[in-house]
Amino acid sequence: MAINLKSTAEVELNGVKCLVYGMSGSGKTKMIKTLPNPVIISAESGLLALCGTDIPYIEVKTYDDLQEAYAWITSEEGSKYDSIAIDSISEK
Repeated sequence: MAINLKSTAEVELNGVKCLVYGMSGSGKTKMIKTLPNPVIISAESGLLALCGTDIPYIEVKTYDDLQEAYAWITSEEGSKYDSIAIDSISEK
């Protein structure tokens, strides 16, 4: 195998992707307010932890709602947000 050295000068920022998983009440939702310029896709009730903050959210109740939210987030209007948080998706 030939070694192909590359330089980090060529690395481009493509956003940070992360998944936060934890027990109920561990502070996952509260962490959203630390994200840069967030918008929330709310798939379940539970935004009470963010009461008093001013973070926009989209309520998603059906698969069609989710598709519409995705279309909006990938549009020019949705692109003004730096972070997208999905809160929360549980298997029932």
